[in-house]
Amino acid sequence: MAVDDEYPDEYHRPDRGYACADPVERFLQPPEMPPLAESVLSAVKAGAIGGAVMTAVLVWSYAAYSHHPLLPLRLLVLGVSGSMTLAKSVAAPAVGCVLQLIYAAVLGAVFGVIMATVVGKLQAFAAAGVGGIYGLLVWIIGQYVILPYFAPRAVMLHDQAFLALAHIAYGICLGLFGSAYALMPRILSYRSQ
Repeated sequence: MAVDDEYPDEYHRPDRGYACADPVERFLQPPEMPPLAESVLSAVKAGAIGGAVMTAVLVWSYAAYSHHPLLPLRLLVLGVSGSMTLAKSVAAPAVGCVLQLIYAAVLGAVFGVIMATVVGKLQAFAAAGVGGIYGLLVWIIGQYVILPYFAPRAVMLHDQAFLALAHIAYGICLGLFGSAYALMPRILSYRSQ
């Protein structure tokens, strides 16, 4: 007997991951958790993409409004190194981009752990929403908890709204691309059949 004959609708099919027919009961079931290693790896990749998008948003905003597009990258280098000479150097924007991608990948790994252990598998748009909230929380914690504690004399960027927007864009990319990378093996195996 084929699986389709045995289970007449998609809600009863065990190969689809649905445990019960009633949508309310399905909603109340705990979410299926992705494997931790797969989730972290996909979130690290998505974090790098999100970090590039975040950097692009910051560079664009500073180019448009203050005519100093590389200022956020130079301030990142200054905050990490403490050296004004390095922050003013020609290599500072490249070093700032590398630091930004490293931070974004590490925070992406944290997001992957959270998704794998707490939140569970989500559709792409729901993951983008969770990622946006995560990006906003990263900004709040970074600006108002970590930065004042570890670098009390650090220069804060003058336009916090663009910095918050850049973090939200980072989080949305993290959620979208993280869920896409996590789903990629299933999409590729489906296409090969």
